[in-house]
Amino acid sequence: MFKIPDWEDDNHGNKFSTIVKIPKEKKKLKNSNLTPSVKQNGVTKPNFKTKKTKKKNKINSKEILLINNVKSNVSSQKSNKEENNGHGQEEAIPMEVSQVNDATLLAKKQKSNKKAHKKNKNNSKDKVNLKNDETDKVDKSIIMEKKKKLGKVENDITFNENSIGNKVKSKTEKKKELIKSLLQNEKYRNHINIKSQPLRDRMLERLKAAKFRFLNEKLYTTSGSEAQKLFKEDPTAFQTYHEGYQQQMKKWPVKPLDVIIKRIQKMPKTYKIADMGCGKAELSRRVSQTVRSFDLIARVENVEECDIAHTPIPAATLDVAVYCLALMGTNLTQYLLEANRVLRIGGYLLIAEVESRFNKVEDFVKDVQKLGFSLKKLDKTHEVFYFMEFTKIRDPPSKKGKIPTLTLKPCIYKKR
Repeated sequence: MFKIPDWEDDNHGNKFSTIVKIPKEKKKLKNSNLTPSVKQNGVTKPNFKTKKTKKKNKINSKEILLINNVKSNVSSQKSNKEENNGHGQEEAIPMEVSQVNDATLLAKKQKSNKKAHKKNKNNSKDKVNLKNDETDKVDKSIIMEKKKKLGKVENDITFNENSIGNKVKSKTEKKKELIKSLLQNEKYRNHINIKSQPLRDRMLERLKAAKFRFLNEKLYTTSGSEAQKLFKEDPTAFQTYHEGYQQQMKKWPVKPLDVIIKRIQKMPKTYKIADMGCGKAELSRRVSQTVRSFDLIARVENVEECDIAHTPIPAATLDVAVYCLALMGTNLTQYLLEANRVLRIGGYLLIAEVESRFNKVEDFVKDVQKLGFSLKKLDKTHEVFYFMEFTKIRDPPSKKGKIPTLTLKPCIYKKR
């Protein structure tokens, strides 16, 4: 703040006292110890401890520059007071006042312009928002129209689907009616025979399988004479055993008897053959040579009942002795001693056995050779089975200490 002093014109005696009101800058005064207003040279200084005034607008930098210019002009006029005449003073003071008034007017105009500019901005934003709202309304209306169209299309589709479904139903119903009418007429009815296996038959088959496994185990773990007694006490047991044997044979990759038959067919037709443990005596029907069939029980006419360890064949009268899966029981050594007895020198011993029964097939071959035979061929090319061909070269040793005891693992079928 500043004060403007009173000027006195000595010539005219006119006094000009002007107070320039300049807008105050808003300042926060903290802990100020200003005194109350005091008169100095007829001008009252403002008291800053007055009541809180209303908020005034801030002064721009341009206004401050104008006010400073006015101050400088006033101070220059004061210094040149005595030099200038009264007319110059009368003209200068009003000019400075007008300049101050013009500065305040300019400041007000600038403020009003800023307010107008802000209003214009706000109006433009409102217009943009209105435009956006209008576009949103347009988009919503378009979307609603599309939805309505889609709803109509969906309704048409559902109607068409329902109509198609009704047509299909009508066709199926017609077909059902035709089938019913045909079934009602006895001429078109066919009697269908459905082969169903009742529970009783299935249980009987399971019992047979269990009985076969039991008999098979007995044959491998007992002597031939004991097995013969067992079958004679229960004649049906031998039949159930051979039925189970035939079922198992269907699962084999090779039939051992077929391999043996091929070998015999290459031999002279005058040969006499003994089929030990023949079963159904299939060998005698498939070869042209004369065959004597032996087994524990005679299920077929040409089979002779006996323990194959003691046959009624005269010594050294046969050309071939066949043991096709017949080395069963605990007295295998006795079976092969009987084969040596009935065969002539140079006669053939043909053996077919399951490979799983041997710990080492070579050891078994050595023991057989000790009984008076010589190995001619050992065939391991087939799956599951080994095939051996021996020839008789001499009689067995007379001393029991030199006769080996032949053993093989029992072939026991597991429960499936």
